[in-house]
Amino acid sequence: MLWLALHFSQLTLEALPSRQSPSVVTARGRVLAADPVAAAAGILPGQKLSTALGLLPGLRACERDPAREARALADLACWAGRFTPTVSLTPPDALLLEIGACRRLFGGVAAIVAAALDGCRAQCWSVGWAVAPTPLGARWLARADAAASYESLAALQAALADLPCAVPGWPDEVVARLEAFGLHRLGELTAPASLRRRIGNGPVDDLLRARGELPDPQRAFVFPERFAAGLELPSRVDFAEGLAFAAQRLFAALAGWLQVRQSLLREIGRAHV
Repeated sequence: MLWLALHFSQLTLEALPSRQSPSVVTARGRVLAADPVAAAAGILPGQKLSTALGLLPGLRACERDPAREARALADLACWAGRFTPTVSLTPPDALLLEIGACRRLFGGVAAIVAAALDGCRAQCWSVGWAVAPTPLGARWLARADAAASYESLAALQAALADLPCAVPGWPDEVVARLEAFGLHRLGELTAPASLRRRIGNGPVDDLLRARGELPDPQRAFVFPERFAAGLELPSRVDFAEGLAFAAQRLFAALAGWLQVRQSLLREIGRAHV
């Protein structure tokens, strides 16, 4: 199997179509994500909202909306159906596409990646990516914005070895403990039995799954029987061109869903011949 991981690093912000720049997404009074204008003013994730407002008085703050983010990720999964029917959600901000079985159909891995990135750009999503033979390895590399394909286990393991220990998203205490031992890169994490005693089973099993040394089955996204999605416009639209631009995410999700449903119908038809 071969997995394309897409990491939507600004999903919390870009899932809010009604926001206006400069803007940030907040939770519990702190900044989670800042748009380019806000970031250029020195506003960073983790800052207090009061600090951010002091840096940029005209800043618009939007409270995080997890339900909207989940809907956006599901819509992206429908869109990804144009490439493969085997898609997995990895909340809160990533997708996994199994592309090993369909790379010949599209003319190779590079062609699939190029088309996927073009689709993300057309929908105004910021995305990091990686291709790897294990789903968790692909996710970690996409989170680090590796922007590369590692089609063999040896190439994947070499790429993982260079990643900082903070990339997997383990609890802060685990990363702090590793740093206290002088371990800063995943390639330095050897001797699993010793590591289990020091940081627990969870992170070690994650590492083994990412390297391909433990199985890592994924739950497939179930494409809905019926397609339904809505669009919230930031203001009144008087021209069709403006509506078409705003609705491009809906069109993309619908097109992918239709592709998968058509494929399923073909499979049923063959089964009854």
